[in-house]
Amino acid sequence: MRRWGVVAGAVAAVVIAVCGRAQADPVPPEQDSFYAVPGDVGAYAPGTVLRSRPSTVTFANLPLPVTARQLLYATTDSHDAPTATVATVLAPATPWPGPGPRPLLSFQVAEDGVATSCAPSYALGAGLAAGLGSAHSDVVSMVATALTRGWAVVTPDFEGPQSEFLAGPMAGHGVLDGIRAALAGGTDGLTPRSPVALTGYSGGAFASLWAAELQPTYAPDLPLVGAAVGGMPADLTAVPRDVDGGPFSGFLVGALIGLDRAYPETGLRTLLSAHGAAVIASGDNDCVVQMLARYPFLHSAELSSTPDPLGSPRAVRLFRRNGLGHATPGIPILEYHALGDEVTDVAQADAQLDRYCAAGVAVDRIREPGEHLSGAMTAMPWIGAYLADRIAGKPAPTTCGNT
Repeated sequence: MRRWGVVAGAVAAVVIAVCGRAQADPVPPEQDSFYAVPGDVGAYAPGTVLRSRPSTVTFANLPLPVTARQLLYATTDSHDAPTATVATVLAPATPWPGPGPRPLLSFQVAEDGVATSCAPSYALGAGLAAGLGSAHSDVVSMVATALTRGWAVVTPDFEGPQSEFLAGPMAGHGVLDGIRAALAGGTDGLTPRSPVALTGYSGGAFASLWAAELQPTYAPDLPLVGAAVGGMPADLTAVPRDVDGGPFSGFLVGALIGLDRAYPETGLRTLLSAHGAAVIASGDNDCVVQMLARYPFLHSAELSSTPDPLGSPRAVRLFRRNGLGHATPGIPILEYHALGDEVTDVAQADAQLDRYCAAGVAVDRIREPGEHLSGAMTAMPWIGAYLADRIAGKPAPTTCGNT
């Protein structure tokens, strides 16, 4: 355990110091031309690297044996229209001992924000507090898990250039094309044959599983081997009601903003009263910590002239369109969940996992005491071992059929 603490502490410094060029004088994405979507982005296949730049990694002003680079790559949004977003790739500078090419972990950070400064690429470069709003101990531990095993890590800005929180297809496309971009070019010991694992918690689990569902049809070329996710928000008709009026109601504000950006044609904002429109406008540039601090115990009915805006047909259609369960993943899944999760209730997760089981997916479940925030860490010791076994090609365990 002491060794793990040393490694995690060192990687914490790595994560906070990565992208040293931006560290001294961070430039927000909206002011950084590197992030700008090219006008001819539609001419490039999804996953094509459009721009790249190296980053420096230091700890106590000393270089560490970790390389970092940022990639702007082509992808598609929730309407299958061409766009581009950014991913950060981290890799040990030491050679991969094998067998085979270096594995890649696609780590979907729970961005859960609606500003471009919430994007993982900016947060990793400017210091986690600059974007994600906290030290994110699960980020540190997950990066440590991968790098100490010799894996490379890619963290995509899967919400896209418009920060479309909870837009499922955008998230899935962003993840899959970020993997394509990371594997292209033969750098960091990665090749198109590198085994790829997915992981993420809460909003990161959402993006990971959207990617897993889309991969068989959208990116069958990718060698995905498994996913380990936790606190998954599967049913978007249920999760907003669970947080409505509670301490985490800020997530609801973020969801309304993100989904309205992704689907302006649905007229979601027409459900808002004048007060509701003012509230949404005030949160239009918030990251997760700001949203939660600004809007605790907010009821959706306070934002609308409709008594039950979450139950309105247009809201329900939008929630169902972006929830999980539209396709069957082709990879095994480990899902860990706190039994007292007050944000993403375990029952809605289990219902979707049962459907995956019925479709033939090898699903393993870990259920532990706790709540949403603590749940990000409770299963950490199992995640690395589970993904290492999938990378090694070992048979996946399953709890399907267990009661």
